[in-house]
Amino acid sequence: MSKLKTRYTVEVKMQAVRYLVDNKTTSRATSKVFGISRSRIVDFIHIELREIDEELHRNALEVLAENLKQRAYNGGKKSRRKVL
Repeated sequence: MSKLKTRYTVEVKMQAVRYLVDNKTTSRATSKVFGISRSRIVDFIHIELREIDEELHRNALEVLAENLKQRAYNGGKKSRRKVL
């Protein structure tokens, strides 16, 4: 059994993912609230969640994709400010 499955219960990880989806927070903000590492939350979403709750999995991936899009947008704005 992997560390991902044994370290935190599935219930705690499910609560963290529901929090991420309901509040549309980043994985970093969610990890601070629940005391779980960011990578553990993201790994749970990508590896285990699809088998447990497919709809929540889809919603979580949408939130992560939106966060990625926002991060790319903010990075571009920062680069433009440096150049100008």
